[in-house]
Amino acid sequence: MRGALPVLIIGAIAGAIFASTPQGKKVVDDVKKKAKNTWEQPNVQSTVSDIQGKVRDNVPYVGEDIADAIDRVKPAKG
Repeated sequence: MRGALPVLIIGAIAGAIFASTPQGKKVVDDVKKKAKNTWEQPNVQSTVSDIQGKVRDNVPYVGEDIADAIDRVKPAKG
């Protein structure tokens, strides 16, 4: 993890330089189009909807579990 930040910074700088060239702009536009087309596919949207439904169904239970865990960790007043 220590070396991750410098690598990330170097990658961001290299990406910015690459994206500023005409060829780089074309590649970035192509990637954006492919990502948008993938996101708009019906099977992808169906999967997203399924996951959203599962999250909505489980949020109340997770909240209760968190509240129970907090209550167990709280020091007793006395």
